[in-house]
Amino acid sequence: MSEETSVFRLRETYLMGTILGVFFAYITTVSWLPTYKAIEGGLDPVSPPSIMYMIGVIDLTSVTLGFVIGYYLARRLKRRRPLMIAGGFLAALTSLLGFIPVLQESKMISGLLMISTIFFVCLCLCPWTFILGELAPPHRIAAQMHATLLVSAVYGVITPIVQGILFFIDPSLFYWGWLGASFMLFFMGISSIFVPEPTGESPPLH
Repeated sequence: MSEETSVFRLRETYLMGTILGVFFAYITTVSWLPTYKAIEGGLDPVSPPSIMYMIGVIDLTSVTLGFVIGYYLARRLKRRRPLMIAGGFLAALTSLLGFIPVLQESKMISGLLMISTIFFVCLCLCPWTFILGELAPPHRIAAQMHATLLVSAVYGVITPIVQGILFFIDPSLFYWGWLGASFMLFFMGISSIFVPEPTGESPPLH
């Protein structure tokens, strides 16, 4: 691949952009949850259930642990892609389990599943940062990062708009938007399968 090849013509740009973009899509969807839960419970959306604040604090803890453990594993493992794949698919699995009616009725279980989802997403994103930095020569990293972030931003912009429209039409429709965002987490795992691993399998892109 020639040095002059535009980063926007590389499939890796879209694979890596999708991984981060799905994360943005999921996070922007979750930000609507306090409003959705309040409306669902017949409460003032401005004052969501207090448990949502507790879950928020635990989520922050989960994010911290996910990034710390993910960074450690990404540094220690010779092959980082399997960690990305596992993180992506496990995030999708734990998120979708939360939609099973029996599990969804339990606030504790559904909360733990959501926390687990965030943790696994972080495990996917940690090796993502290492691999992204190895995909291009040093002088092209900035261009590669810019293109990847631009692709991921599309997901991050479109998703909250769609969720907002669903809320505007009927708050109950948000449930299906939330389910859709959870299904999108599978793309983290699927895209990770096709991402090259310069340190173990493929040479850096040129």
